[in-house]
Amino acid sequence: MFVTPIQTMDLTQVRDGYKVSSGGSGFHQAMQQAALSGLSDLESMFTYASRATGVPTDLLKAVAKAESDFNQNCVSHCGATGIMQLMPETARSVGVTDVNDPAQNILGGARYLRKMLDRYNGDTTLALAAYNAGPGAVDRYGGVPPYAETQNYVRKISCMLGGAISVPLSAYSVASAGTVPAAFGSALSEILEAVSGQDLLSGSTALFCEGLKNAVQNQLMETITRDPDEEEQTF
Repeated sequence: MFVTPIQTMDLTQVRDGYKVSSGGSGFHQAMQQAALSGLSDLESMFTYASRATGVPTDLLKAVAKAESDFNQNCVSHCGATGIMQLMPETARSVGVTDVNDPAQNILGGARYLRKMLDRYNGDTTLALAAYNAGPGAVDRYGGVPPYAETQNYVRKISCMLGGAISVPLSAYSVASAGTVPAAFGSALSEILEAVSGQDLLSGSTALFCEGLKNAVQNQLMETITRDPDEEEQTF
């Protein structure tokens, strides 16, 4: 089986909310990378992550606000990185290959928060405490650890829930109209290779990439606006 060298998040790990086809082919992996690359604003990233994991959008935004104030360049003294402040080991555990990519970072944080919610039977307070202090500390104390930082963290996010959370417009520099970003073009070229094993002529590569980019973005918008009670999505 051909496996594309494109580094992607393994979206087939998702176990809740919308599920993605588990065909682990290079084509599916490249399509998933293209899908994430098609997200150009934070609102779409949070909506996509919420639909993929079943974690409420407002909870994801509140965590991001508390963790980094939506600053993708934020790095803590202990090495947590990005909008959702993922530690390297945590990022790897949820399939993040580029912690500096906003879309991957948000989806990775959503996946980890989903794990914590499942671990504590949907208890948001305990899940948030575990996100901040680690599940080991929550288990050790049988509840929210007696750490001022963690207690303030849980209180801060709880106060934000239900209110309006202002999200910055964009995390990416949107490409000029009519152009195909180099990384995106490369990913889509590898999609073609995965499908047919043949390279595109240089003149047709941009046309193919642009067309498939538009198709992927349309698929994303359908996913974002889709009724949660409908059937599973597949890429």
